[in-house]
Amino acid sequence: EEHQGDDASLAARLAILYEVARDFGKSSYYFMIASRRAASLFGFNEALTLANRGLEGLEAIPDGPERKQLELGLQLARGHGLRSVVGWSAEEIEKTYGRAQELCHELNDPPELFPVQWNLTFFSMIAGALGWVADQLPRLRAQAEETGETAFVVAWHHVAGVSAEFRGDVVEAHRLLERGRELHPPDEHERYSAMFGIDPGMIARCMSSRPMWTLGHVDRALERARETVALGRSQNQPTTLVFALVVQQGIHLYRGEAEEALAMGDEILALCGEYGLAHEGHWAKSFSGGALMISGRPEEGAELLQKALDELKRLRSGLVRPTFLALLGEAHARCGRVEEGLAA
Repeated sequence: EEHQGDDASLAARLAILYEVARDFGKSSYYFMIASRRAASLFGFNEALTLANRGLEGLEAIPDGPERKQLELGLQLARGHGLRSVVGWSAEEIEKTYGRAQELCHELNDPPELFPVQWNLTFFSMIAGALGWVADQLPRLRAQAEETGETAFVVAWHHVAGVSAEFRGDVVEAHRLLERGRELHPPDEHERYSAMFGIDPGMIARCMSSRPMWTLGHVDRALERARETVALGRSQNQPTTLVFALVVQQGIHLYRGEAEEALAMGDEILALCGEYGLAHEGHWAKSFSGGALMISGRPEEGAELLQKALDELKRLRSGLVRPTFLALLGEAHARCGRVEEGLAA
């Protein structure tokens, strides 16, 4: 009992001890704490395993508010691990956060409700369901503003801004993402990451460079992308760093800087391999395929793009698919396969 506090460094050991003693309430609680600690140390596979083990223990506990609150914490921990291990738009994520949303409603909508609904909206956006996302945005905004929690307001600006860009309203995307960046305090990165599983403010910062480029501010776009990558490196958080690198890689490609895009792709793939990130590497391979194409190697580019697109389809990742299909079409055209290029 002397370790009843949230001693995260001992949590996994305590969880196993309580599990052996068949005290599944305490074992599930400590598996949750251990899962959060593993995620904070970027051990995403371990975090997922620990959260799953905690959820298994709940099966022996009678239903009630305490059990529901514990399951909610474990489902959130599971969702945070899943995003890295199986991808940002995998079906398991929708099921996990969907169950978390049910629990929130059963618990009379606790503070965790907004991060749960943001994650569901983010999942749907990455999958490409922009119509559904647009329907959710007014409710999410009202919830964020009602709480007065700056993190929620930042998170809303992130999903609203990115969805605006991919619906074609680049001016509104620029306005929203700039506002999200202005509201985001970088020194609260760990708090935002613990709350959402990833820092929405950092993602807003990353994505704010894309509307800049589209609106013709090509140098400012690259400057913003580099600034965000530098911030990501200083935070020592691989998930947001890799995302920032992917966005900068895309900016280099759009600027026709193939060598820089390829070098950045290599760094992204190395980081994905080191930390077991399932999704981001396929975005990077797609941009690298485009870079190979514009550097005079369209056959290699087309092959890499097709493989990446196949993997992204398996991951149900649809948001950026039209961009990558356009690159594939151009690569086929440069190889003299005009009909294949049109079909892409």
